[in-house]
Amino acid sequence: MTAAALRRLAFGLITLGAWLVPGALRAGWRQQWRADLWHRCDALERAGLVNAHTSRALVERAAGALWHAAWLRFGRRGAHTMLHDLMHAARTLAGRPAFTTIAVLTLAIGIGANTVIFSWIEATLLSPLPGITRADSVAALLVTTRTRQDINLSYPNYIDLRDGAVPGVQSMAVFTAGALSLRNGQGAERIWGAVVSGNLFDTLGVGAERGRVFTVDDDRNPGGHPVAIITDRAWHTRFSAREDIVGTPIVLNETTFTVVGVTPPGFHGPQALIALDVFIPVSMQATLIPGDRLAARGSGWLQGLVRLAPGATLDRVQAGLDVAAARLATAYPEANAERGLRLFPLWRQPTGGTAQMLPVMAVLGGVVAVLLALVCANLAGLLLARASGRQREFAVRVSLGASRWQVARLLVAETTVLAVVAGGLAAAGGVGLVLFVRSQRREEEEL
Repeated sequence: MTAAALRRLAFGLITLGAWLVPGALRAGWRQQWRADLWHRCDALERAGLVNAHTSRALVERAAGALWHAAWLRFGRRGAHTMLHDLMHAARTLAGRPAFTTIAVLTLAIGIGANTVIFSWIEATLLSPLPGITRADSVAALLVTTRTRQDINLSYPNYIDLRDGAVPGVQSMAVFTAGALSLRNGQGAERIWGAVVSGNLFDTLGVGAERGRVFTVDDDRNPGGHPVAIITDRAWHTRFSAREDIVGTPIVLNETTFTVVGVTPPGFHGPQALIALDVFIPVSMQATLIPGDRLAARGSGWLQGLVRLAPGATLDRVQAGLDVAAARLATAYPEANAERGLRLFPLWRQPTGGTAQMLPVMAVLGGVVAVLLALVCANLAGLLLARASGRQREFAVRVSLGASRWQVARLLVAETTVLAVVAGGLAAAGGVGLVLFVRSQRREEEEL
């Protein structure tokens, strides 16, 4: 950059910053900074030191003038002035209770609706499996063909993948959920359970609140490990939080199981939006699904979960899975020809509760976004109507020496007070709604 171009750039920044400086100080500020940068640039040019390093240093010096201008505009007596404006705005709004109430309620409805919906979306999509460790490193694994991406794994294929050491995969587990019949003293009731591989809880990073979790030893002998783990929710609602629950026999689908553990509070299972009550090892598959699926390589009935190794990415693991899928297709073409493997982030998987709710949440997200836009438009109309009725007030302020910036600052303070009050009201309403829903759910569970 030549010295002339450098000087023009520096002076352009000074001209830009001058718009921020208060009018009474603007001329002196501009003259001081132009003189400073002129002499610096002239000294560099006479010494022949105009290069990339010195040019960058001079531009940084000119950018510092922008910070100085901003401080002169907003920093000098900023806190005191801001507090004064906010107090005056609060008094002004309090003097017009009807307008203030309508504006606050309008804005609170828009903020509250968006907060509730987007909180639900965040909890469903971004945190679909509460209670697990490092949920962002867990992904769903499914089989794909040319036309489908939602085919489940067979158990023999899972064993080969688990033992094949796919690069970037720390651990791999499978499960399938379904309805079970739980026999109790009053008869039988329908509950939701899952057949899971012995390493599922280790893959998810979930321990036992009481007793133990499954291990790979529970998978070894088909039909020989009638043990079960129940969730904390089922322990409280179906077993009255019995202290001796570990070791207690329960009857599931006319098969007697022994409870060996209780999961921690908050954990509801390996599938989003589906709260399970009980887990049984994959060796007991026949209890949930008739027939022998453990040896059928062509029978896809298990959903896969993969925990990525620290530092691994989905793309890296996907490349390893592509190689593994090709290896399976070569070794067992009758079951795996023209089939691949694909990882999905939990919120984008094409199966399970998330896949069913994603279109609904997208529509609701769009609806509340439009609602917020309408609320803002209505509030803007209210503020414009009120401002048109305050023309005499603004004229008096200007005639007494107030600048346009000071008048605008008062209006900004008023909208800030409205936004803060409406946001607080929306937050209180959201908390109250959450507590109400939780109480209703608790009453339903007790019934």
